[in-house]
Amino acid sequence: MYEVQYRLVVAPNGQRSRMDKIEGARRGPLSNYKRLKILVRKDRKDVEARTYVGTVLGRKRFLRHTPEDRRVSENYFSYLLAGARRFELPQSFVTYLERQAGALQ
Repeated sequence: MYEVQYRLVVAPNGQRSRMDKIEGARRGPLSNYKRLKILVRKDRKDVEARTYVGTVLGRKRFLRHTPEDRRVSENYFSYLLAGARRFELPQSFVTYLERQAGALQ
């Protein structure tokens, strides 16, 4: 889980936030992602958070890129793996991530 300053995620007056721009989230069919409010468990409390979920059209556009251009950085991937362990996601998922990490090397 990333903690990002609220003002970078939620912009005033319906404008696109900085994170919206980075993630390619916008209104309408051209959006790569949509931003959702979710509840997450942190320190045994429910906390409201924002997450970005890929759209169908965004995924199709993504798959048009070369496999090399679709790779995430090793640094980002290490955050995914650390988060899966920290939040005790199912071992089958952690194992899946570990196998994917091998493909990055």
